[in-house]
Amino acid sequence: MTALLDHAAFIAGAIAAIGLLYLSFRLFGTKGLLAAIGALFLLLIYRKGREDGSDTFIEKERSDADDAVRKADAARIDAGVRDADPERLRESDGFRRD
Repeated sequence: MTALLDHAAFIAGAIAAIGLLYLSFRLFGTKGLLAAIGALFLLLIYRKGREDGSDTFIEKERSDADDAVRKADAARIDAGVRDADPERLRESDGFRRD
């Protein structure tokens, strides 16, 4: 029963697709069946592309966040090295404080 509930959207989609194919064949014959198969194929391609695009966007955001963390860590280490010598605390770090 849990397997049925886990895959309820897939099962409902499969039933709807089979119903569409049957109805298109009964109403429009072979040409209607082929048109419905083509439409379902295009729908599947669209959904796959949308899912891949979403995954690509998530991975890009994750890599950008990791890059920002690495830059912050490097800046923190540089600041620690620079500020370790008390004689150098008054030297310019390149940041304008107007």
